[in-house]
Amino acid sequence: MKKISEEDVKRLAKLANLKLSRGELNTYSKQLTSILEYVDQLNEVDTSNIPSTSSTAGLENVSRHDEASNKQKIKELKHLKIVNKNGKNYFLVKRIL
Repeated sequence: MKKISEEDVKRLAKLANLKLSRGELNTYSKQLTSILEYVDQLNEVDTSNIPSTSSTAGLENVSRHDEASNKQKIKELKHLKIVNKNGKNYFLVKRIL
């Protein structure tokens, strides 16, 4: 397992536009190395007999299909002013600035 050096953390901090002290570089280096070592341990676990799952809660998607009814369309269009400009239809909105 490769150790995350302070230079690696420094490079990441620069990419994230973070200013870290020498102590923070040392702390984060140790913490990130520890996290990667733990992930390595997880990679060693035999999961070949475990079925793949996308959710362990057993929940199903109960969302309805997103469709607007004609009643909604007509009601909403009454409040919109449609302008034909250059052969294309645009919604005219009130200027806010």
